[in-house]
Amino acid sequence: MKQIIVLAAIVLCGCGEAHTEMKNMARSVMKDPDSAKFGRFEQVNSKNRDWACLEINAKGPGGGYTGAQAARFVSPAGKEAWKFQGIAGMFDECVSMIHEMQPFEGGPR
Repeated sequence: MKQIIVLAAIVLCGCGEAHTEMKNMARSVMKDPDSAKFGRFEQVNSKNRDWACLEINAKGPGGGYTGAQAARFVSPAGKEAWKFQGIAGMFDECVSMIHEMQPFEGGPR
């Protein structure tokens, strides 16, 4: 049981670092990075690439919140070298897209 808990902690620590890196990348392209509110996060790993979606709501040029949107990220499989690919619409649409990409990327690892 201890081994399972330790393994889970290691896995979560790795995801936490990637999650923080993605938040920082998203903030770097925002007009008002301090207004960023982050929501759901999902990562899908395939044989060739890892994909992730991060839900973001931030203030736009008019000063009001724009509504939650998803930022999409990609990394070579297992490398943790994430690149921001842009805004991918609503979070559920982004997640569906990255799951649909998996068969073309060699399936899950």
